[in-house]
Amino acid sequence: LQAKDDAVASPRYTGSYRAARTRPFSRINAPRNDAQGRVRGPRLPETLLMMGHTADWIAVSEILRNLAIVGAATIGLGLAWWRTAALNRQAASGAAQAAVSRREHAADVFSRAVGQIGNDRLEVRMGAIVSLAALSRDFPELSQPVFDVLAVYSRTRSEDFEAERPDIDVAAIINILQTSIERE
Repeated sequence: LQAKDDAVASPRYTGSYRAARTRPFSRINAPRNDAQGRVRGPRLPETLLMMGHTADWIAVSEILRNLAIVGAATIGLGLAWWRTAALNRQAASGAAQAAVSRREHAADVFSRAVGQIGNDRLEVRMGAIVSLAALSRDFPELSQPVFDVLAVYSRTRSEDFEAERPDIDVAAIINILQTSIERE
């Protein structure tokens, strides 16, 4: 009768939550060898796993891990957006600077060509005419001032010579003006 009462009071046989909590690592739950001689770890009663602190801590640690992952992803996305925005601003600034530089170059070429078109040497005048033609082709917004300069030069130059054939530079200007009119 005594053995039967001990067996009933043991957490192994009762499955009682209170008994399992008071003696979780009793002689019954201690590591022991199985039939093949392997050491088995302590057995925790199912009630302790289901209702005990271990399951709560596992759930809390999983929630904390998931929140940390979400937080890290949010911070990572924020940093990626910030870096992308900075790169976009830098690219826009570089494009604006390139446009200003190109515009300054066009103004420099225009002023140099206008200064050279009145030179006495034919090759300097032809270089200026070709530069102005290229400038009007590359910068459509400057084509009207270029054509005005070329027209004025051809008028003043043709008045000096009353020959049947115009000079080479005036003929080049006429060809440039004709091709630009045909393009439009």
